[in-house]
Amino acid sequence: MGRIVVAPDARGCAVGKVLCKQLVAAALETTSAATVTLRVYRDNVVVVRLYSSSGFVEVPSESNTEVVFMKLMADRSHDVGA
Repeated sequence: MGRIVVAPDARGCAVGKVLCKQLVAAALETTSAATVTLRVYRDNVVVVRLYSSSGFVEVPSESNTEVVFMKLMADRSHDVGA
């Protein structure tokens, strides 16, 4: 999946944050993954901030001058049997 775009008239209304939360939840639910990773262009400051506020952290060893590699650890503490 890539290039998720929010319509200009919907920006600033938390649509991106809600969409990010739903996509992460769906990815974790359908794959049982322990982490979610993504790459975002470093100059896309708004989106880097969105991902950071959603719990993603930069992985400096995988990032470069153009791209920020970010990961989110799954919170499995609420899973059944956890």
